[in-house]
Amino acid sequence: MSGSASAMTVGWISDRLFSSRRVPPCVLSLGLLTVMLAAFVPLTATGSTWTMVGVLAVIGFGLYAADALIAGVAAVDSGGTAGAGTAIGFVNGCGSVGAILGGLLPGFLSTTALFYGFAAAAALAGVVMLPHWNRTAVTA
Repeated sequence: MSGSASAMTVGWISDRLFSSRRVPPCVLSLGLLTVMLAAFVPLTATGSTWTMVGVLAVIGFGLYAADALIAGVAAVDSGGTAGAGTAIGFVNGCGSVGAILGGLLPGFLSTTALFYGFAAAAALAGVVMLPHWNRTAVTA
Protein backbone atom coordinates (compact mmCIF):
# COMPACT_ATOMS: atom_id res chain seq x y z
CA MET A 1 0.00 0.00 0.00
CA SER A 2 2.66 2.54 0.93
CA GLY A 3 4.58 1.68 -2.26
CA SER A 4 1.72 2.73 -4.53
CA ALA A 5 1.06 5.84 -2.49
CA SER A 6 4.73 6.80 -2.52
CA ALA A 7 5.08 6.51 -6.31
CA MET A 8 2.14 8.85 -6.84
CA THR A 9 3.21 11.22 -4.06
CA VAL A 10 6.83 11.50 -5.16
CA GLY A 11 5.77 12.03 -8.77
CA TRP A 12 3.51 14.87 -7.71
CA ILE A 13 6.24 16.36 -5.48
CA SER A 14 8.77 16.10 -8.29
CA ASP A 15 6.49 17.82 -10.79
CA ARG A 16 4.94 20.48 -8.57
CA LEU A 17 7.50 21.35 -5.90
CA PHE A 18 10.74 20.69 -7.78
CA SER A 19 9.74 21.73 -11.33
CA SER A 20 10.08 18.17 -12.71
CA ARG A 21 13.56 17.71 -11.25
CA ARG A 22 13.83 14.08 -10.16
CA VAL A 23 16.93 14.12 -7.96
CA PRO A 24 15.70 16.24 -5.01
CA PRO A 25 12.75 13.98 -4.13
CA CYS A 26 14.98 10.92 -4.66
CA VAL A 27 17.60 12.26 -2.26
CA LEU A 28 14.95 13.19 0.30
CA SER A 29 13.26 9.79 0.09
CA LEU A 30 16.64 8.05 0.39
CA GLY A 31 17.34 10.17 3.47
CA LEU A 32 14.03 9.09 5.00
CA LEU A 33 14.80 5.49 4.07
CA THR A 34 18.27 5.70 5.65
CA VAL A 35 16.90 7.02 8.94
CA MET A 36 14.17 4.39 9.13
CA LEU A 37 16.48 1.50 8.22
CA ALA A 38 18.95 2.61 10.89
CA ALA A 39 16.11 2.91 13.41
CA PHE A 40 14.51 -0.43 12.48
CA VAL A 41 16.14 -2.64 15.11
CA PRO A 42 15.71 -0.25 18.07
CA LEU A 43 12.13 0.62 17.13
CA THR A 44 11.01 -2.96 16.56
CA ALA A 45 12.65 -4.04 19.81
CA THR A 46 9.79 -2.26 21.58
CA GLY A 47 7.58 -5.21 20.68
CA SER A 48 4.74 -2.96 19.54
CA THR A 49 2.85 -4.27 16.53
CA TRP A 50 1.81 -0.77 15.49
CA THR A 51 5.39 0.48 15.70
CA MET A 52 6.46 -2.39 13.45
CA VAL A 53 3.67 -1.64 10.97
CA GLY A 54 4.59 2.04 10.96
CA VAL A 55 8.31 1.41 10.51
CA LEU A 56 7.73 -1.00 7.63
CA ALA A 57 5.26 1.40 6.00
CA VAL A 58 7.73 4.28 6.13
CA ILE A 59 10.55 2.05 4.86
CA GLY A 60 8.30 0.99 1.97
CA PHE A 61 7.35 4.59 1.26
CA GLY A 62 10.98 5.76 1.13
CA LEU A 63 12.15 2.77 -0.88
CA TYR A 64 9.43 2.83 -3.52
CA ALA A 65 9.50 6.61 -3.87
CA ALA A 66 13.17 6.53 -4.83
CA ASP A 67 12.69 3.41 -6.95
CA ALA A 68 9.77 4.89 -8.88
CA LEU A 69 11.81 7.90 -9.90
CA ILE A 70 15.21 6.27 -10.41
CA ALA A 71 14.08 3.16 -12.26
CA GLY A 72 11.37 4.90 -14.22
CA VAL A 73 11.18 8.57 -15.00
CA ALA A 74 14.75 9.59 -14.14
CA ALA A 75 16.19 6.84 -16.33
CA VAL A 76 14.10 8.01 -19.29
CA ASP A 77 14.95 11.66 -18.55
CA SER A 78 18.67 10.87 -18.39
CA GLY A 79 18.72 8.77 -21.52
CA GLY A 80 16.77 11.23 -23.62
CA THR A 81 14.97 10.12 -26.75
CA ALA A 82 17.93 8.18 -28.17
CA GLY A 83 19.12 6.38 -25.04
CA ALA A 84 16.04 5.88 -22.87
CA GLY A 85 15.96 2.12 -23.43
CA THR A 86 19.65 1.74 -22.60
CA ALA A 87 19.28 3.83 -19.44
CA ILE A 88 16.27 1.81 -18.25
CA GLY A 89 18.05 -1.48 -19.06
CA PHE A 90 21.12 -0.44 -17.08
CA VAL A 91 19.11 0.67 -14.06
CA ASN A 92 16.95 -2.46 -14.08
CA GLY A 93 20.03 -4.66 -14.53
CA CYS A 94 21.55 -3.13 -11.41
CA GLY A 95 18.24 -3.68 -9.64
CA SER A 96 18.32 -7.36 -10.59
CA VAL A 97 21.71 -7.77 -8.93
CA GLY A 98 20.26 -6.07 -5.86
CA ALA A 99 17.30 -8.43 -5.86
CA ILE A 100 19.62 -11.44 -5.93
CA LEU A 101 21.66 -10.11 -3.03
CA GLY A 102 18.49 -9.10 -1.19
CA GLY A 103 17.35 -12.69 -1.29
CA LEU A 104 20.70 -14.11 -0.16
CA LEU A 105 21.94 -11.67 2.47
CA PRO A 106 19.27 -12.19 5.15
CA GLY A 107 20.43 -15.79 5.56
CA PHE A 108 24.05 -14.76 6.13
CA LEU A 109 23.79 -11.58 8.20
CA SER A 110 22.19 -10.71 11.50
CA THR A 111 19.18 -8.43 11.46
CA THR A 112 21.22 -5.57 12.89
CA ALA A 113 24.03 -5.91 10.34
CA LEU A 114 21.54 -6.31 7.51
CA PHE A 115 19.51 -3.21 8.27
CA TYR A 116 22.56 -1.06 9.06
CA GLY A 117 24.09 -2.28 5.80
CA PHE A 118 20.95 -1.35 3.89
CA ALA A 119 20.94 2.03 5.65
CA ALA A 120 24.54 2.63 4.59
CA ALA A 121 23.71 1.66 0.99
CA ALA A 122 20.73 4.04 0.92
CA ALA A 123 22.86 6.84 2.40
CA LEU A 124 25.57 6.22 -0.19
CA ALA A 125 23.00 6.35 -2.99
CA GLY A 126 21.72 9.69 -1.68
CA VAL A 127 25.24 11.11 -1.39
CA VAL A 128 26.08 10.00 -4.95
CA MET A 129 22.96 11.79 -6.20
CA LEU A 130 23.56 15.06 -4.30
CA PRO A 131 25.84 16.64 -6.93
CA HIS A 132 22.99 16.27 -9.44
CA TRP A 133 20.44 18.11 -7.26
CA ASN A 134 19.70 20.79 -9.88
CA ARG A 135 19.83 18.48 -12.90
CA THR A 136 16.91 18.68 -15.28
CA ALA A 137 15.74 16.22 -17.92
CA VAL A 138 17.74 15.97 -21.15
CA THR A 139 14.50 16.60 -23.03
CA ALA A 140 13.59 19.71 -20.99
